[in-house]
Amino acid sequence: MGTEKASDAVKRTLEAEGIEVMTGVGVTGATERAVLTDNGEIPCRTFFWAAGITAPDIVKALPGEHAPNGAMMVDDHLRLPDHPEVYVVGDVAWAFDAATHQPVPPTAQAAEHEGAYVGKAIAAALRGQQAPPFTFKPLGHLALLGNYTGVAEIGLFTFTGPAAWVMWHGYYILHIPSWRNRVHLLTDWLLSWLTGPDTTKLPLNSDM
Repeated sequence: MGTEKASDAVKRTLEAEGIEVMTGVGVTGATERAVLTDNGEIPCRTFFWAAGITAPDIVKALPGEHAPNGAMMVDDHLRLPDHPEVYVVGDVAWAFDAATHQPVPPTAQAAEHEGAYVGKAIAAALRGQQAPPFTFKPLGHLALLGNYTGVAEIGLFTFTGPAAWVMWHGYYILHIPSWRNRVHLLTDWLLSWLTGPDTTKLPLNSDM
């Protein structure tokens, strides 16, 4: 997350959920029964890899300069340097804050800001004007980490536990595009809370 304090809070929360957190360890490979690291083997039968964001192949194939993960390099107006009429936003844009020159994180919050900025930039271009360079100041960081727990970093304050859990859900609901979808999502959450998660079995070996 944003600060070292918030990162420490995430680590403590995960450990409280029974998760062993290993830092400074690189994964070098995997077998059917273990994950191989530069600090030894971790026995396992199920292996989930959830690290990093890579651009789709169709984006990697586009002409232009690419970042190591395949994202398109953009200028301080979120445009392709060789095609200033083309804007790129979200995970497929490798962007930097024009004020701090720091990389813009590949988060939903950043993508939302980029989309709003590009809309204003296009409107300004139609008026014969140019929008100011893109800058991004995160409003905070939210992470959902388990049953009724999480970590929220808002300004100088860091929240954990149920308070962070409520903040995450509230922020998520507010950013759903329509009230219809918000009601659907709230209904799903309520049913999941009352009846537990849906674990319907899919008969993969059925003769149907």
